[in-house]
Amino acid sequence: MSIEEQEKLMVHLNNLTDKNSDLIELRFFQELSFKEIAAIYGITEANAKMRIYRVLEKMKKNWNDKL
Repeated sequence: MSIEEQEKLMVHLNNLTDKNSDLIELRFFQELSFKEIAAIYGITEANAKMRIYRVLEKMKKNWNDKL
């Protein structure tokens, strides 16, 4: 990943809501499983997975937007 892409990723991560940012942090930076994340939030594993994938889809959709 280039420096420019890393900077762009940081901007996108900083623009997330706290809740969505926490989900991404737990999954990708702390490397927790969907099951572990579900236990933290008191939701089902399927719901945890759905929430994370929705955040990722939103980030993907906005990736090419000018920031």
